This record gives sequence, C-alpha cells and structure tokens, in this order.
Amino acid sequence: MSSMSTSSSASEHSGLQIPRQEMERPPLRPGANSHSSNVEPRRTPVRLIVADSEAIFRVGMGKIFALEKDLEVVAQTETLQQTLGAASSTPADVILFEAGLSSNPADSVSEVIRRAQPGTKVIIVAHRTGEEETVDFLRRGVRGILTRSVSPDLLVRCVRKVAAGETWLDNQGVNWVIEAYRTQAEQGITSKHNSDSARRR
Repeated sequence: MSSMSTSSSASEHSGLQIPRQEMERPPLRPGANSHSSNVEPRRTPVRLIVADSEAIFRVGMGKIFALEKDLEVVAQTETLQQTLGAASSTPADVILFEAGLSSNPADSVSEVIRRAQPGTKVIIVAHRTGEEETVDFLRRGVRGILTRSVSPDLLVRCVRKVAAGETWLDNQGVNWVIEAYRTQAEQGITSKHNSDSARRR
C-alpha cells in the first residue's frame, strides 16, 4: 500500500502526516551556463474531474481549485453516466467522486476506476463512511476518502497528495485499515494452525 497521508492539525480531526522532503537546488555560480542549469521544467497542472450531484458543491470546488495554479478542473459531471463517460474520454489525474451519485457507490466507483484512463486516481467524497465501507473502497482502488464537510485547505492538500501517489485518510480511517489487516493476519494464522493440526491427526 502506498504511504498514507492525513492532516496534522488536531482541530481538523487529523492525524499522521508523512512529510515530503524537497531538495533545494544549489545557487548558480557566477558565470554558470544559465541556459543549461537555470531552466526548470514547467509544471503541468493536476487535472481534475469533479463528479457531484449538487451544483453548489461543483461550483464551490471549482472556485477553490481555480485559486490554485497547480490544479485544473477539466470536467464536471452530475450523474453516474456522465462520470463514466468523462472518466473514459477525458484525460485526468484525479476524479472526485461523490458517493451519493449511486445507490451502490462501491460498485459504481469500481466501474469508474475500470473505465478511467491509466494513472487516474479516485477520491470518494461522502457524508460519512463506516469501517466496512472505508476498507471496501480502498480494496477497490480508491486512493482517498473525504467527507463533504472537508475544509478547502484539506481538500486541496488531499488532491495534491493523491495525485502524487499517496493515500489520504483521516485518523479513524487509518485505524480501521490497520484493524482490518490485523484481523486478516490473525485469521490467516488461525487457518494455518488448524490446517497443520488436521494433517497431524
């Protein structure tokens, strides 16, 4: 599993934050060849598809992302069918998928991931998610889970982290995932023990 990111402010109900180390470029020496060493590659904006059934949320997220030079909304959809079409036809780095677009969001997000172009990552936006839903979403390939009450700052940070290849969960989600792996490991040990015992009889 890729590294998990959560926000670091307790007031924002956040948790683990894995900092990213950035290397500083050394200053140019006088007379250095500026053509070869002073030109940095242009950064391509993170391309976003915003899939939400409520116009107020689509407009709100659009305004938030418009303030960020490294984020660009390339499509907005309001139904599941529109989202599936956009996922397959529009090159995007991240899809923000509202769970309420479908009565069965788990199966629907699997279909979105299946149809999305290679490299596209999906973030689920929901009113709330329980333990089983959170673990199921991650097993299906979801890379981030947000609530609809998320602050603009955390929304932007989540998108950037997921686009960079990380997984975004809040503290509770991290605990649920750890518990799920622990339970799976214990079941595997018990199953192996029972199998070995049966062979010895």
